[in-house]
Amino acid sequence: MVRFEIQVDIGRPVGETYRYVTDVGKLAEWQSTLAEARLVSDGPVAVGAQLVEIRKFLARRWESVLRVVEYEPDRAFALESVSGPLSYTMAYRFDDTGAGTQVTFLSTGDSGPFFKLAEPLVGRAAERVFRADLATLKDVLESPV
Repeated sequence: MVRFEIQVDIGRPVGETYRYVTDVGKLAEWQSTLAEARLVSDGPVAVGAQLVEIRKFLARRWESVLRVVEYEPDRAFALESVSGPLSYTMAYRFDDTGAGTQVTFLSTGDSGPFFKLAEPLVGRAAERVFRADLATLKDVLESPV
């Protein structure tokens, strides 16, 4: 089992930060391994909505279907994989700091039989990628328009 948590403070209001992070069309702007993401269910992003994401990670192309399992505007957003090569969840918590937003990202996952022996290495690689992605998120949101 792989588990890691990352926090980043972003100098933007909670609502603006939440809307950007939950906008499927913007995910590839700040997630370096994400080649494409699109909703495959009808309606807006909400609990139960599904999206397909295509990632390039560890020199491989991965396609996964994710389901939104938590959607609490300006507070929480979480996804879990329902198909694909890996089983994982990604959860975001948004807290108002007075000066902006603290985003807490928690990822848990099972690398499955393909990466079982290398799970610690895969976990560290994923943590490095998401740490860099959250730094990119901060840069994008704090950049002058």
